[in-house]
Amino acid sequence: KPSIQASIEGLVDWIRATPGGFVHEALDIQRHGIFVRSSENRAIAPNELLLTIPKENIVFGDPTESFESMQCDTIHNFLQQIQLGNESRFSPYIQFYNDYTAETPGVMPSLYSDAGQKWVRAIVGSMKSRNSVEQRLPP
Repeated sequence: KPSIQASIEGLVDWIRATPGGFVHEALDIQRHGIFVRSSENRAIAPNELLLTIPKENIVFGDPTESFESMQCDTIHNFLQQIQLGNESRFSPYIQFYNDYTAETPGVMPSLYSDAGQKWVRAIVGSMKSRNSVEQRLPP
């Protein structure tokens, strides 16, 4: 079973390998957040660049999409990338996502138990589109 830390390292390597991608060497990216490693040699200066994720490393859908329902092209594209797995150009991110959600169940409403999803629907009300077709919970 791959570790979440190995997935994080793969994600950082992928960002750094992409032109324009940058992850500051002082950043310590862990499962529960991003931290700064303390160093006796040098402090991080105010306004110093810590992270740049190139646009081509971001999963998104059609920017002209309609937001009438809770689903959007970004989610549909993301699901397609998950299905592609290692064949996806976003595979380091997909691997991180898969490992993280496997180790941390329930981080997204669509991963909640049936009872949890029913509870969310009760709070936000029925999610019916204008044509009365029930929509899935948003991720």
